[in-house]
Amino acid sequence: MLKRDIYAAVASNNDLPSDEIVNIAKEDVRESHKELSRVEAEMQQLEERMERLKEEKKSIQRDLEFYSCILAPIRRLPFDMLEEIFLRCLSTDDTRPSTLTDIEEAPLLLMQVCRTWRQACLSCPRLWTSLRLEDDDIRADSSQVEDLCWRIQEWFSRSGQCPIHIVMSSTRRSIAGYMQEGQKSVVDALLPVMRRCDTLYLFGEHQPFMELLSPETLVSLRCVRIIPAKGGYPTRNWQPLANLMAAPNLRHFTCNAGLPSDIGTKDIPFHLSPHLTRLTLQRPGGSYQDVLSVLQKLHGLQTLKIVFKDNPKLAEAIVPVKVSLPSLKTLFLLDFTDPFGTEKFLDCLIDLASLSSFYYQPSRSLSRIADEALYQDAVKNGLSFAAYTLLTKNIDPMNLTNLSIPLGLNRDQVLDCFRTLPYIAELNLHRASTRRNRKMDSFELDPLILQPNSPVLLPRLRTISIKNSRRITDESVVQFTISRIQALPCSDTADGKVAVLETIEGVFLRKEQQDIASAVRQYVIDAGIEKVPHAKFTYEPYSY
Repeated sequence: MLKRDIYAAVASNNDLPSDEIVNIAKEDVRESHKELSRVEAEMQQLEERMERLKEEKKSIQRDLEFYSCILAPIRRLPFDMLEEIFLRCLSTDDTRPSTLTDIEEAPLLLMQVCRTWRQACLSCPRLWTSLRLEDDDIRADSSQVEDLCWRIQEWFSRSGQCPIHIVMSSTRRSIAGYMQEGQKSVVDALLPVMRRCDTLYLFGEHQPFMELLSPETLVSLRCVRIIPAKGGYPTRNWQPLANLMAAPNLRHFTCNAGLPSDIGTKDIPFHLSPHLTRLTLQRPGGSYQDVLSVLQKLHGLQTLKIVFKDNPKLAEAIVPVKVSLPSLKTLFLLDFTDPFGTEKFLDCLIDLASLSSFYYQPSRSLSRIADEALYQDAVKNGLSFAAYTLLTKNIDPMNLTNLSIPLGLNRDQVLDCFRTLPYIAELNLHRASTRRNRKMDSFELDPLILQPNSPVLLPRLRTISIKNSRRITDESVVQFTISRIQALPCSDTADGKVAVLETIEGVFLRKEQQDIASAVRQYVIDAGIEKVPHAKFTYEPYSY
């Protein structure tokens, strides 16, 4: 009988094994221990060899990494290509370029990598064309000024003859100290390079600095942006601003006032800048009439952005005037006041034949409407569309292709506008008021859903964005999208068909009801349509 059969027979019961079987088992135990020792010894040898191989592997990998560094493509990049890469590392926020001491941002960060990169940085003038001086720099004490001036001079010396961009921030404390008579300040390092200054952003109180400038030295200045403040100096005025506004090549001007009292529209000498092409006025002090007077001087404007906010003087009666802006292409209007006052303002703008983009954001509260009758009408029919007359009478409808308006406007006015604007290709719909009357007959998305044998609104529409909507249902969005990808016939377009929708995006303030994108894709498949529109939808809690 074989050993395995003997052991199997013994293991199948609890009987005492015979002496013969016990002796056989003991012998097998000794043999097994010998075999185990042999296997363990062999395993130990293999493990030791494995450890040696692991170390060899690490060494080879280190060598490979070293060789890869030597052979890295970036080492062989020409300097001009490396410089272009470095330029892409600069801040994209033009209000916050690099500072003198920010070693965690380009270009100072790039200079720390290696000698080659340092040389590349120093040989690229465009890396050194932008500089931001913070409050601490401006109010530096006398022991620090020499070093700061040297750094500023060194920084801009690396920019060669390129146009430069300067951002200065200050508070009342800093401005009081940087212009002490007989004392040197960081301004002394800036004045020699102002002839090359292309863009100047002044945040805070900088009238003393403006006083040192002159139009003759600002020959390259194209863009000025100010966030004005008078601070603690009641006698200080904005007369020094004339030195900037008279710069011969100034084309862009932005004034973002925190309060209407910071600066008035009349304080800015626009008559010195008749060639402005871009103007932004945020919360301007003064009346609608003051703004109209400014626009009468600027016939070459191409972009205009105005933010009307709480300002008692705005309500002053408007004397109708005609303001011709034949070159204006883009108009942004944020109206956080009484829309009927803004309507009178817009009615004065005529000859907007070049207007191609119009963005309108009205107040979020009906309570801003002072007239009781107008208030009740808005409650019933939606907010009056302040730009109604402007869009239906004072523009060339063939040029207006981009329109952004709020939901909740007066339905009839919006539909009238759409009927007269058949060339709109991009439409942005956003939320208007925080509280809406559920019975309010205001504009929503439904009128844009195409129906067979019915007039088509916006037949050339290719892109639509719906933001912060509570009331537009997912069903309406699906119906709208499907109707806009069918290429229905239309007599208002050259090819006789409604333009096929290419992009739709939406932000909805509610829980998701259904997957709109999936529903649209399924329809496209079932209908055999070749191109699926790009669709992106976001749902946010119904919290506001």
